[in-house]
Amino acid sequence: MHRIFVAALVLTAVGCGDMVGDTNDTGDTTESPASTGTTITTTTGTTTTGTNTTGTNTTGTNTTPTTNPLTIVGDYTDNFGTNHQITDATWTQSIPDVFMSTFHITRYDNTTRYVVAQNDASNGYDPNLYSRFDWHDDLAGNLYYCQSTFGAATEALALAGTPADSANLDSGCGGFSWSNLTP
Repeated sequence: MHRIFVAALVLTAVGCGDMVGDTNDTGDTTESPASTGTTITTTTGTTTTGTNTTGTNTTGTNTTPTTNPLTIVGDYTDNFGTNHQITDATWTQSIPDVFMSTFHITRYDNTTRYVVAQNDASNGYDPNLYSRFDWHDDLAGNLYYCQSTFGAATEALALAGTPADSANLDSGCGGFSWSNLTP
């Protein structure tokens, strides 16, 4: 019952216009238009029920937009020399011959600028758990990110984690500075 309440709360509070849901669910799919004109594909066959932005009850948490791709897709290097390859499906961080960590994106929102992802089973830290990444563009067009949640037991807990403070790039990432991503 707790899982049902959390999923309904997340879907109701966040909206679905720019989000991708859990891609591990299976079942039939149906499409319904979102309030922004975006077509949302909803997969049924899960045990959770929620409300999308159209106000229509839908079954499942797998909401995959057919438009509005993740806006930060690309290849970057951060100010610590770590490479970041971001797609609609994964966020991979690596330093050649040192480490590679992959995060499988389960949802994102371009408006509130976050990604929630499941850590890959082969990651050196928190394998199979969930992380939240927040991003921010400053007025000069610089892109910053903060992994504000890591090691969350569920996607819902990662999503509910405290977002990073984009008004404070020096210490608004859990007391640390945000990382600058350059193409």
